[in-house]
Amino acid sequence: MTDSVSETVKALVVDDSAVSRKLAMRFLRLSEWADFDFAEASGGEEALASLQSGHFDYLFLDWNMADMTGGDLLQRIDSMKELGQNLRIVVMTTQQRAPTIDDVIAKCSLNAVYIRKPFDEVAVRKVLQEASAK
Repeated sequence: MTDSVSETVKALVVDDSAVSRKLAMRFLRLSEWADFDFAEASGGEEALASLQSGHFDYLFLDWNMADMTGGDLLQRIDSMKELGQNLRIVVMTTQQRAPTIDDVIAKCSLNAVYIRKPFDEVAVRKVLQEASAK
């Protein structure tokens, strides 16, 4: 299992809370996993537009958003196979039990894992290793 990635990694961070996006990016930087190049989206529709117009290595996705749920966005990405082909997805959630997330991930052909909020750089590094090993 790789401990880190040496090249620049393009990551799209999707959350309807600007503060949560900033915190996620902060902990991703602190994880020292890679040299991240971040883009941000405040919701599912904006995320889809970003994914369709650019290449991303990682998608960090909030599960509970105002315009669509993380599950809805995962299903939309899965239905557009070219969007999810080489994308590693980390779903971020405040839910303590995540059977719904597990169910949606299991039904998709996407490389997706999840992390519970609040998290720190150690938890972020662990989930990045898990996503990279898939």
